[in-house]
Amino acid sequence: MTSAHKWSRRAAIGAAIAALALFGGGWTFEHLAELDDRRFKPPGELVDIGGRKLHLSCTGSGSPTVVLEPGGGEFSLLIAPLQRRIATFTHVCSYDRAGYAWSDPAPPGRTFDQRAADLDRLLASAQVEGPYVLVGASYGGFLVRSFARQEPPKVAGMVLVDAAEENIVYNHLPLFKHAVVTQRVAQLLAEFGLMRPAVAQLARQAREAGQIPPDARPEDVAAAIAFDARPSAFRTDIDEFSAYESTPASERRPGGFGALGNRPLVVIRHGKPLSGLNAALAELEPGWAEAQARLAALSTDSRTVVAAQNGHDIARENPVLVADAVHCVVKAVRTRTTLAGQP
Repeated sequence: MTSAHKWSRRAAIGAAIAALALFGGGWTFEHLAELDDRRFKPPGELVDIGGRKLHLSCTGSGSPTVVLEPGGGEFSLLIAPLQRRIATFTHVCSYDRAGYAWSDPAPPGRTFDQRAADLDRLLASAQVEGPYVLVGASYGGFLVRSFARQEPPKVAGMVLVDAAEENIVYNHLPLFKHAVVTQRVAQLLAEFGLMRPAVAQLARQAREAGQIPPDARPEDVAAAIAFDARPSAFRTDIDEFSAYESTPASERRPGGFGALGNRPLVVIRHGKPLSGLNAALAELEPGWAEAQARLAALSTDSRTVVAAQNGHDIARENPVLVADAVHCVVKAVRTRTTLAGQP
């Protein structure tokens, strides 16, 4: 073997050893970081729903109980400022869907109905009495509507916050599939700890853009960053997409997830064109207002609110506006009047 060949071989071996060291170090860093994440204690309780535990956090007092269902890839910590505001006028609960934050994972590939059934079992196991006012943001809109379809007596009213709507979602499934590819890459990077600085940087940008309320507690933000950067969070994000694909054709049409009768319903839609962190959703913008109008038509007692200064993440960016909408529905339920009678 010539000296050149020997040098090439040594260089290749050296590069391989360096790569193994780099990835091994990254993998070790990620798993040590996840051990360190144990310092973040759940604000609520871990409730057994039949072999799995979900994290449930309830605060405030009064009736009806408001239940918060965050958007895709989100969990309770991200909407803590909204929960604190609602807790000033009634009992309110948030939770982490299976696989997020403190909640145990669930079998993959479940339907929206199966995922909504988790919430039903959670509230029953924790003895949280209904009927409830359900608040569903984005992806969570399908979940609360699925809940209402399966358990109609348990739902007194609803707030849909820039919620997913059948026609616009199922006509743009390739867009969501493309997002899944991005998530798979992110999951791979997360296995080696590379998403932790990236997620922290996105959080800083979100705060600078006013997308994180100024009263968000630093400890909640730190915990949210840690949990959001885990490989398990990206796996769960990817799995949540499977609920779209498993939806039967009969439910992919407008109103397919069911109507709401005369229950008080407030629909909040964004007024600021989708951009920035939500740029991937820009293709949906042309038909978004019409989609939200179709959601408002699901109830004979509905009201539409435009969040003029907000993009898609209204529940996080503008908890005051969302809490006010929830308060209107709560008052209508308490007084057994319509939204027309509310200021």
